[in-house]
Amino acid sequence: MKTHSILTFSLSLSLDSSGPPLCKFFMENRCVKGNDCLFSHDYKPPKKMEVCKYYVQNKGYCQKNDACPFLHGEFPCKFFHTGTKDCMQGDRCRFSHDPITNKEMAMAFERVCFAILIQQKQFVVRI
Repeated sequence: MKTHSILTFSLSLSLDSSGPPLCKFFMENRCVKGNDCLFSHDYKPPKKMEVCKYYVQNKGYCQKNDACPFLHGEFPCKFFHTGTKDCMQGDRCRFSHDPITNKEMAMAFERVCFAILIQQKQFVVRI
């Protein structure tokens, strides 16, 4: 009986009626069947509008790559876009120098810049 309820739930996750339904376990990053799974693994979670801390800390490397829910190289370069300093990395920069056209991306970038300003002011106050 339990299998039936899981199957019913999984069937309701299908976005495209022509193919197999989405694997609920894959969506939770818990499917252990891999290629033997009868359900679709054609799912890419929406990106969170925050830069990946592992991408920043590990010089442009994140183990999850495209499966990571956070932003990587598409996040705007703070040096290039704020104009406070020139980006010394040029073409080797790990962040985007493209114009910021997405409102959500602009808001995420502003949050990061604001947090940096607050950190700098707290640092100055502590001295």
